[in-house]
Amino acid sequence: MYVYHNGKLLKSTELRITPYNRALLYGDALLESMRWHRGRLLFIKAHIARLNQGIKALQLTQPEWLERSKKDGLSPEDFLNQIALQLVTTNKISEDARIRLQLYRADGGLYQPQQDEAELLIESSALPADQYLLNTDGLIISIYRDATKVYSIYSPYKCGNMLLYVLAANHARLNRFDDILITNPSGKLLEGSSSNLFIRKGNRVFHPPVSDGCTDGIMRSIIPKLCKKIGYESIEKSISEKFLFTADEVFLTNAVRGIRWVKKIGKCTYQCEVAPRLINELNAITTT
Repeated sequence: MYVYHNGKLLKSTELRITPYNRALLYGDALLESMRWHRGRLLFIKAHIARLNQGIKALQLTQPEWLERSKKDGLSPEDFLNQIALQLVTTNKISEDARIRLQLYRADGGLYQPQQDEAELLIESSALPADQYLLNTDGLIISIYRDATKVYSIYSPYKCGNMLLYVLAANHARLNRFDDILITNPSGKLLEGSSSNLFIRKGNRVFHPPVSDGCTDGIMRSIIPKLCKKIGYESIEKSISEKFLFTADEVFLTNAVRGIRWVKKIGKCTYQCEVAPRLINELNAITTT
């Protein structure tokens, strides 16, 4: 497989990361996962907007690729689409793909960096379908109790230190759950191990606010618009366990996999009524 690293397309086996790589040593990095679909990156403007906000929060300098795209008369969106096209073509991916972008601070220093220049690594992997698909079997999930996530200026972004998510997802695997929900120190529910959380009660669909500590996922801005389109009210609200256990429907979302509906949490079972309609709308807006 080929990857894109600092302006060059090269085999993954030829990628050279030094022992002083700050993403490796300190998790000093930003991540962005995008879906390649029919010749373009979906929701690319939203991804770049979040990436730019994360660059500012992590005090990185604008990456060289962004500056070069401006000089070449390309928008950042066009530049990333060009790189993604090179990757999927070279890697012979014929349908949709996951495009994972990582920006990390250049080598140097211990905890205190010696510079703030951002380096770029992009990789691609094939997805099993050429559209968003709803899971046939509902997820059986749980709530992670061993650690919590606090709100900070970094919490809305996907940063390199993902240990909480790794351990939460591993807990789910070891206990044979399909996924797991993460909470903040006040016990409010935030998100899944790699997805935003939505719950429905009646004709209203709720999702947690970023101020509670959840990642500001791309679908947090897409799903509310789709809810309105099909006649459901979308509300941002802190979600307690009690509120969750009285919900009619629960589903998890992210920009790569779309929507996954939850069948069971503990002793509570949930419907799958709105999720199929939303994924139809999601596919409709991504194929036009």
